Amino acid sequence: MGPLEEGGGLVLLGADPEFFLVSSQTGNFVPASVVGLKHGKYDPLLRWTSVDLQIYRDGYGMEVNFQIPHFCRGLMGNSFKRGMLTFSNELLTDKFTISTVPTIPVDLKEISDLPADIAQFGCAPSENAWGEKLDISAVNGLQHPWRYIGGHLWLSNSYDEYPWLAETEGIEKFIRALDYYLGLPFTYIFDRPEAYLRRKMYGRAGDYRTKQFSARSKGVEYRVLSPEWFNHTAWFSFVLGIARFLASRFYYIKHDAILERGSQIQAAINTGVGLEDLLPPRLFGFYTKEGLAACKEQKDRFMFQFLQCPDTHSGWDYWSTAWALAGNWDTGSSIDLPIAS
Repeated sequence: MGPLEEGGGLVLLGADPEFFLVSSQTGNFVPASVVGLKHGKYDPLLRWTSVDLQIYRDGYGMEVNFQIPHFCRGLMGNSFKRGMLTFSNELLTDKFTISTVPTIPVDLKEISDLPADIAQFGCAPSENAWGEKLDISAVNGLQHPWRYIGGHLWLSNSYDEYPWLAETEGIEKFIRALDYYLGLPFTYIFDRPEAYLRRKMYGRAGDYRTKQFSARSKGVEYRVLSPEWFNHTAWFSFVLGIARFLASRFYYIKHDAILERGSQIQAAINTGVGLEDLLPPRLFGFYTKEGLAACKEQKDRFMFQFLQCPDTHSGWDYWSTAWALAGNWDTGSSIDLPIAS
């Protein structure tokens, strides 16, 4: 499978990232309820709200929803940064920090003393583009010693712009392409045991959901990624840029070739087995294998530093090659990045 053609596409972007909170005093993980977040999953009136974001507790962690979808990843990133800075100043202050580690252990005695919704595993089963079925709704949260968070990605548009959105077959081809061109490189860069612990329960290769917005408009949620892509504006641009690129180049993708390697792709994303050998050789405008290897060497890639980063730009190709290869990962660096329209 060779590189795809260069190009962009007009598709609406969204995300539902989840985060854990850490006490600045003890360094321990704490439930999101300690900063006053309410269980607003099903009641928007209970959510912390700004002009950019809505935030509520979802189990042990917290979930962030964007107020509106975006066509531009730069505007979306700056909206996230602005909203999170307001949230941090109001609720976190200097007492708590944000973590994107996808899996944490919890004290079951503490869980039993907290509001009942914090113990619940409330996610409905995902659809899966590889045909796998995994239902965790029966898991007893009072007995399960781990908690998980994801970095779910949304794309949506009308059937007139993207005809493949109208049929399950087209959606699942797209999800499998995301696994190959995005899920594999992402898992390679953020390779750690907590990622594979999470994927025993959810966020497995091929996991997705859909939502019908109108008679001729649908959204697709890619549920494989964990929230590390919110650690830095470069990762943010990387993920959204690739997803939008693949959506706009759907009919150029060699879908049958991806399907033939399905069992290998699933194993690599879910367990890490064979991961490096399966990486795409390159994706035009976004990465080469050498660029990915350089990114994997960045020692602070696991740190949440989005709020200290420069504003979001679209020039990930520059960030992931020359910039990363030079080892220039300082969030305070001044770099003249190419800005795409």
